[in-house]
Amino acid sequence: MATTIKFSGTTDISAYTSADIAKLTPTDLASFSKNQALALTADTMAGFSATTLPAITGVLKNIPVDALSGISAKNIVGLTVKSLTTDQVKVLDATQLAGLSSTQVAALSKTQFLAIDADNIESLNLAGTTISNIDSSLFDNVSNAQIAKLTTAQINGLTAAQIGVITSDQAASFTAT
Repeated sequence: MATTIKFSGTTDISAYTSADIAKLTPTDLASFSKNQALALTADTMAGFSATTLPAITGVLKNIPVDALSGISAKNIVGLTVKSLTTDQVKVLDATQLAGLSSTQVAALSKTQFLAIDADNIESLNLAGTTISNIDSSLFDNVSNAQIAKLTTAQINGLTAAQIGVITSDQAASFTAT
């Protein structure tokens, strides 16, 4: 559905509400600029959907960190996580992290994993994740339920440092599949 809103890379985004943003299509957002990204707020980010978020991938790093809280958990699947800065990853909450697909989690770099609040590691869907990307300092935050779902390949990919910090309750959860 095409919008009746005339949108370009110079449009004053601060005049838009989340409802206005929700009416935009990926085609409308193709010209989204760095300056527009810098002006986004949590309220305006709430208007982006899983379909429209990929259209602004090129300017994600310019979005203020506090604006990311406006992305709902159901729409976060549209976020290109590789394009996020570590400061942006750091502000994602447990609900948003739980909304990431296993493909998105697998795309996180070691540096991005380190930026995640340790208490929120258990929110991640680790299926398909290169397990060595999880720093050993965070490994004790991997839940027993997550460990039980690790594949044989993932278990084989554990580093010596990760193995060294496995707790006794985590050890009981390892079942290679």
